Amino acid sequence: MTTLFIVGTDTEVGKTVVTSALAAYWQTYRPSQSLGIIKLVQTGTGDAEHYQRLWPDVEVVNPLRYDTPVAPPVAAERENRPIPLNQVWQGLNDLQQRKKTRFSGGTGGLRFSCYLGVNCG
Repeated sequence: MTTLFIVGTDTEVGKTVVTSALAAYWQTYRPSQSLGIIKLVQTGTGDAEHYQRLWPDVEVVNPLRYDTPVAPPVAAERENRPIPLNQVWQGLNDLQQRKKTRFSGGTGGLRFSCYLGVNCG
């Protein structure tokens, strides 16, 4: 079982593009091997819907979502909600039980924000 995390230090640096390219490759050259995609934390509408639209037969998981389309710590603060990292971890663990290979488009700056006083559950 393999989980590949695609990370970047900012928004709009290509995490979604790289994740999409890897998933397209996987679907083309390894269609018999189970694939799951997880967007650990999403704000607004975006990656999870993008992946599901491109690959309707691939399981796409998004364990934590905020409506406000800004960085997760800012969205959590604006929506007066914590960032429950245990919920994110459980989503990843659950997907690991169901799919042999997982790709995860990262959420930059989330862990650092916990040290700055954002409630990270």
